[in-house]
Amino acid sequence: MRRFQPSPYLVIDTTRPVEPGTVRRRPERRLRPVRAMVFWAFVLTLVAAPVMVTAANALGCGSGLHELADQCVGLGSLDKITPHATLRPVTEKIEQQNAAIPFGAKVIKVAYLGPLTTQPGAQFKDGQMTAVAGELTGLGAYQAEFNKSKSDWKMKVLFANTGQDFLGAELAAGEIAGHAKNDPSLAAVVGFAWSRDEVRRAITRLTKVDMPMVGTVSTVHQIAVDDKGRRSPYFYRLAVVDTLQVKATVHWLEQIGLDPEVGTRPEVAVVWQNQPGELYSKDLRDLFWAAYQGEKTEHSFTDDASLEAAVRKACRTKAKVLYYTGRADFLAIVQRSWGTACQRRGVRLLASDDVTGAIANDVHSNPGKHTVTMSFVSLTDARNPSDNQSQEVLWRWADKTSKTFSYVHAAFAYDAVQAVAMAFNTYRDQSPDALAVRAGVHYNLRGLSFDGATGAVAFSSDATDHDAQGRAIWLMTVEAGEEIKAVRECHPTAKTHGCGQSRDPGDTT
Repeated sequence: MRRFQPSPYLVIDTTRPVEPGTVRRRPERRLRPVRAMVFWAFVLTLVAAPVMVTAANALGCGSGLHELADQCVGLGSLDKITPHATLRPVTEKIEQQNAAIPFGAKVIKVAYLGPLTTQPGAQFKDGQMTAVAGELTGLGAYQAEFNKSKSDWKMKVLFANTGQDFLGAELAAGEIAGHAKNDPSLAAVVGFAWSRDEVRRAITRLTKVDMPMVGTVSTVHQIAVDDKGRRSPYFYRLAVVDTLQVKATVHWLEQIGLDPEVGTRPEVAVVWQNQPGELYSKDLRDLFWAAYQGEKTEHSFTDDASLEAAVRKACRTKAKVLYYTGRADFLAIVQRSWGTACQRRGVRLLASDDVTGAIANDVHSNPGKHTVTMSFVSLTDARNPSDNQSQEVLWRWADKTSKTFSYVHAAFAYDAVQAVAMAFNTYRDQSPDALAVRAGVHYNLRGLSFDGATGAVAFSSDATDHDAQGRAIWLMTVEAGEEIKAVRECHPTAKTHGCGQSRDPGDTT
């Protein structure tokens, strides 16, 4: 310890001679090269692992996204998700609005959950993408209106891609749930447009993290119910559920009549979509089968080929009404098959609410020239009125952004995000610091009522069941080259169809 320089001497004990062959190396000396190799391997792992993860993210789907059926599914950036071409004008506009939020502003975030992509080469998905474009239009329109206010709070939109047909909805919900743990500014999730089992599982997943959700046009009651039969207290539904829609539909057929030639209580052929995970079409079929007292037959299909066969088979029955409960993706095939098989002999085509957006777009984009002839049930007035402020704001923003979208879906999405914003503003009044955004939004969504783009909205104040109350169902009809006409505006309840007076001055039924 005292020596400042190495000793110049080498001390050798000559009293105990040792043969060179008997000298043994200490074991730790043998391990020194191995220890060095292990050490440097560990260092390289620490350095290389983040580099490899970054490279994988750059080349693959990226953070928060998973590859599913050649699509990037989950919560992430649009450049990785690569939205469908129909959606890009709207998603790009929303991204511009996100980027325009001033630095340092207080931010409330709303996530959209829906299919932003389709599988490569997918067919019959134009209707699905037009509906999503509509929902994004409604979302973007309200975001623009919210952010131009003088408030120091601004709204940012996040994108959660479920992939085509919502097949990755549970994956997307899982990523939202993970993101929410570290982001208290995420207030709610809106969308959930399709009634599929994947959407039901997504709602169950988000319920576990106390995430407020506002559903746009999903109508099957079961999607808000978990595997144990418990109703999610965090899911708020804007649309009329199928049980009430069928009540109005049955009244139309049994008491009003689609037209004089068909008469009341005609024989009906139900054409429904039988696919794994699809809840909507079967739910309507089951409810109608139990409620309708007239003669009826059923004809299921799984794809476009079997759909044509199902329609032809339905047309060979004595039915005077062909009631289609499937998705809008197949509407063109239904119309063509019905037109060639039984339109000429007076069979009337009737469809449930999912087709409303497709019909409205066809009629409004080809005034006086469209070929649509059918009756349908709608969740809102498909004539696209502009009789309140919400509808005016929505139309004004949409006209500057995209021409290909479903106005029906746009109106519901506008009201969904408007409900979240109104609940948040009420919470800010109660607690200016806004430290518990999700809890505040959830509490104030209960019992919330307002006049929106879809009409009057009033969520139930029940502890768990938060479906909007007193919502309208529209019974509508259209003939080739003519405008859409409203036969009835119904407000069905558990006890009555709620259909008021005829919208046709000459109809006294």
